[in-house]
Amino acid sequence: MGNNQKAPARAVNEEEWDEEASKQARLLKAFFGTTKHYFGGFNRLFNGVSDPRHPDLITYPLAGLSFTGVLMFACQLGSRRQIQAKLWGNSRSEAKFEALFRVESISHGDSLNYGFKRLEPEEMQEAVCRMLEALIRKKVLYQ
Repeated sequence: MGNNQKAPARAVNEEEWDEEASKQARLLKAFFGTTKHYFGGFNRLFNGVSDPRHPDLITYPLAGLSFTGVLMFACQLGSRRQIQAKLWGNSRSEAKFEALFRVESISHGDSLNYGFKRLEPEEMQEAVCRMLEALIRKKVLYQ
């Protein structure tokens, strides 16, 4: 798909679309709640990760990109392109994303690629270790 082409429109009826939007909204609510409960929110998770992108060209903050990446994994989306097909256009989900990250919409898959390929892997690994430490400290991983 070229830069000027749009993704094909989804062929679903209004009822199916409302059900899909409702499922996305519930997933986002659970995701935000879990993240806030265990880690203090998504913005705090990635405080130690430096953003190598040019500050004047940043549309989506690193926390927003990271959230989209984790959500993509949680929703079992097979590719970054599916972010546009599955997550865009859901006004309730986009409103939550806007409130949390102060951006107009959920980040595009190309934005994730551009942002993530410049990150230092060691810094991201340190953020993951801090998350695991928090879960261990709160005894979430015990049976």
